[in-house]
Amino acid sequence: MWETIDDLGKNPLVLLLITGIFITIIYCIKKGYFKFSGKGVQIGLSEQQTRNLIQSQFEYAKAKCEGMVTRVPQDGLDSYRTKYIVSRVEDVIQRAIIFNNLTDNEEYIRGKQELVYQTVMARVEKDYFKTPEFRALMYKFTEELFKELYRMKRVSQQHD
Repeated sequence: MWETIDDLGKNPLVLLLITGIFITIIYCIKKGYFKFSGKGVQIGLSEQQTRNLIQSQFEYAKAKCEGMVTRVPQDGLDSYRTKYIVSRVEDVIQRAIIFNNLTDNEEYIRGKQELVYQTVMARVEKDYFKTPEFRALMYKFTEELFKELYRMKRVSQQHD
């Protein structure tokens, strides 16, 4: 038996056939024709689902940030400056979404709240932004946003 296997291993056509089958299987898994879910491992279909989830989260975060522009008092602020600051906040949120490490853990959310708040503070000089009311507004906004993004992730994983 071992001699037969050894003879087949020396035959280039057999090696080519096995390589072709292996490449075809990998291609089919990558395209999503097959799905394998084991303990802690999932192969197939997840790439497209992850892309769809990230796209949905991006769109939701963008809409929430655009809505936040209307909640910030505009007295003495240039509208372009406000939009720039909100776009920097969006960047912070998008990095969290891209790394797909969202959670509803209080420490995680607290860290993101502080990161978002400091992102704003680095770009404004008006006294309003240094008030406890504004800080509370930003912290509430960030907490609600990250909890909703995590809920979207959880719902997406339940459908897998």
